[in-house]
Formats: sequence, C-alpha cells, structure tokens
Amino acid sequence: MAKSLDNPSTLTLQDNPPRLDGLKHYYPLASAFAKAAYPANMVENALESRFDPFPIVSLGCLLQAENDIAFLKRSDVKEAREEIIALSNSYPTSTNPAISALGNTDLTLTPIAKDALIFFVNSQNPIADLSLDAIKGIYTDRITNWDELGGKRQSIKAYIFSDESSRFLRNFFDGIKLKSRVYEFSFSNSMFPSPDFKNYNNAIGFTSFFHLDKIQNNPDPHIRVISIDGVAPTAENIANGTYPITDDICAVTIVTREYKDENEKARIENSGLLIEWILSEQGQELIEKTGYVRLSS
Repeated sequence: MAKSLDNPSTLTLQDNPPRLDGLKHYYPLASAFAKAAYPANMVENALESRFDPFPIVSLGCLLQAENDIAFLKRSDVKEAREEIIALSNSYPTSTNPAISALGNTDLTLTPIAKDALIFFVNSQNPIADLSLDAIKGIYTDRITNWDELGGKRQSIKAYIFSDESSRFLRNFFDGIKLKSRVYEFSFSNSMFPSPDFKNYNNAIGFTSFFHLDKIQNNPDPHIRVISIDGVAPTAENIANGTYPITDDICAVTIVTREYKDENEKARIENSGLLIEWILSEQGQELIEKTGYVRLSS
C-alpha cells in the first residue's frame, strides 16, 4: 500500500497527470507520488506501465513517449543507454524507434532521492566493517575466506538479493563480473530472511536501503548490518555522501519532446510541476515515509 502524507498535498494535478514508470524497485515511490498528487480515479492509469526490473525497458518506453517520467538511478540510465547503443550496432535503427531516437534525444536527470547498498553478516562474525576493496574482492572471488579480512578461518558464502541489487553493485564497480558462486535470496512478506536466505556463520548478503527496516526489525537476532570504510549506512550518511556505495534516484524526462495533441502537451507540462513538488519539503517527506533516503537539505 502506498504511503500517505499527514497533510493534504500542496499539488493536485486534476487533468492530464504524467504517466509514471521506472525500475520495479521504485514502484512504491511512484505509487506514493500519484496517490498524493493525482485524483483517485487517475492513479491506476498513471501507473499502468510495467515497472520492469531492467532499466532499458523503462528508458525505451520513455524514448518512445509511452511514459512521461521514469524513476531510475543515474547508473541505470548510463547502462540502458549503452545497451541501446549496442543494439543499434546489431540491428537496423528502423526496427526500433527507441534506438532511432537515442542519438537525437537529450535526457534530463533530476535527482530526487538517494539509494544505497547495505551489507549484513551473521552476528557471530567478528567482522563489523569492510572496505570497498574487500567488498569488491568478495564478490569477484579474489577474497574467498574470512581470515583474509581478520575474521575466522571460514570460506565466504556470498548472497545477493535480486538482479536489481546485483546490477547496482556491478555498476558501482564499473561493470565487474560477479563471482559464479553467488547465492540468490528474496524477502517474504511476513518476515526476513525468507527461506531462500540461509544465515550461516560465514554468510554475507546485500540489498538496497529500502529493505533496511526488514533487517533491523527481523525476528532473527543473528543478522547484523556492517559499515563500509568505517561509515554506517544510515539515512543521514547516505544523504550527505559519506557512506560510499550510493547513487541518485532520478526523475528522468526528455529535454525537448514533440507532442501529438494538447493532452500530451499538458502531461509534459505537469511533469515539471510534479518533479518540482517532489523536490519540495512535502515531496521529500513522502520519500522518507516510503522508505527511501531524501536529499540532503
């Protein structure tokens, strides 16, 4: 269920609200914005895009004018552009309008919030902090035993949560190839961790900041969040840039977009109003309520 504001929204888009899309992980954000600023009978239509796990899908839909705002991390946009360019080298541009449009399309990336990767281990693991280099080493098989990092002599069992989180880590380290022995897990609705995650003494896992509350409030007291380079993954540290593994969540729009009719023109204009409201105190409050990190004031 979308989070709500304590007070009525200062923005109400009565007609032609923007169509929203983005990474699947950011659907709760888009849903909260629409619920706050759109008439109730327009919310569902504005969110009918697929919110795909792969950023190339959302960016492609934006380039083809199938949505008006796409919520993506800055690194997602970079990756999606590179993938579209790679496709254009393989197929005639006439086969895909998004590919044809890419070279002539300038995008505006407006940071609206912050995302971060957080890492956790078994509470019996003496390791409470890891360096960026250690994280990279663990997930590329360069470091395979905890004793290499000052821990017990145990092999490292590394987990990831979802392809979206693994993409975040891969892009942060400039496209590293993740180790072959990575175990996937998922969150259940009722508790953390789900049966897919085995909290062995030698386990390490990571996920996005959005799931931090599930870890801190989980019924298993033997999971502990660790710091990176001596900095804990708090909202304050993520917002002010001291926590190292972060990225901007952006509202992505097309700089100059031709419109077919007056309704589309109105949606484009309303996109600017919505983004302006998201950057306001009320919009940032809603971001925080939804479980993401607001921009530093």
